[in-house]
Amino acid sequence: MTPRAAGLTRRVQLDVPVERAFAAVGTLAGVRGWWTPLVSGSTKEGGLLTLRFRGLDETIRFRVEACKAPTAARWLCLGHDSLEDWAGTHLSFTVRARADGSSELELRHVGLVPALECYASCRAGWEHFIRSLVAWVETGRGQPFGDEERSEHPPKAPRRKVNRAAARAPAAVERSAGESAFAGLVRTFAGDRRITPPKAKRGKFGSNGLKVDGKIFAMWVRGALVVKLPQREVDAAVAAARGERLSMGPSRVMKEWLVVREDQRRWPAIARRARQFVARET
Repeated sequence: MTPRAAGLTRRVQLDVPVERAFAAVGTLAGVRGWWTPLVSGSTKEGGLLTLRFRGLDETIRFRVEACKAPTAARWLCLGHDSLEDWAGTHLSFTVRARADGSSELELRHVGLVPALECYASCRAGWEHFIRSLVAWVETGRGQPFGDEERSEHPPKAPRRKVNRAAARAPAAVERSAGESAFAGLVRTFAGDRRITPPKAKRGKFGSNGLKVDGKIFAMWVRGALVVKLPQREVDAAVAAARGERLSMGPSRVMKEWLVVREDQRRWPAIARRARQFVARET
C-alpha cells in the first residue's frame, strides 16, 4: 500500500450471499443495525450520511463517493465532532463472493494509521463493530451503539445453502448459560440493602446493571459480564487475556470497564471486587 492508502484493514467471512452482505453498508437499515440506530441521509452515490450516538454529543458525517451494489461502497469522512483526525479519511467496503455461496467483506479505514493519537482506541472500537456487523448480517441481531438489546432485521434476500446451523447452536447455548449465570450473580447480592437489581425493562445503557448506592458496578452487555474496576486492574486483566475493555464506539473505549472473559465460577468474586471499588467512589 502507498502511504496515502495506508490504514486499518479487516476481512471477515460471512455465511450469506453477497447481496445480503452488501446490505450492511449499502442500506440505512444495515448501518443502523450494526453501528448506531441514529443514522440519517442516503447510502446512494453522492448521498450524505449523518451518524449520531445516543447519550453522546457526537456526530460523524460522511459523503458517499461510491455505491456499486452488491460489491463496493466508499465513504469520505467530512467531519467527526470528537476526532478531528477522521476528517478526510475514507471507509472502503468490498464484498466478494466465495465458491461455497458465502461471501467475504473487507473493511478499510484509509487514513487511520498508527501515528494518530486515536489509533489504538479506534482500532478497539472497530473490532467490536466488525463483530456487530457480522452478527447483523448472519442473524439479524447486531450490537449497535446504545442499543444492546435489539437491532433491526436485514432485508430478506435469497439465501444460498451454506449450512452453519450446527456450528451456531453451541453459541446459542453459551449465551443462554451466560444469561443464567448473570441472573445467579444478581441473586447473590439479593440480601445487600445497598444494591439495586437490574430493571425489568431494558434498553437504556446500564438499565440491566447491578448498582451500589445508585452507581453501576456490574451489568450484562452484548452477551457478556461487564464490571467497573480501577484502570490498572483492567489493564492487567487485558494483558493476561482475562478480558477486554468495553468499547462504545470507535472513539469510545472505557478505561475502567472490563468485559469479563473468565470462567463463570469466578464471576461472584469479580463482581464483589467491582462493588467494593464503586462503593468506595460514592
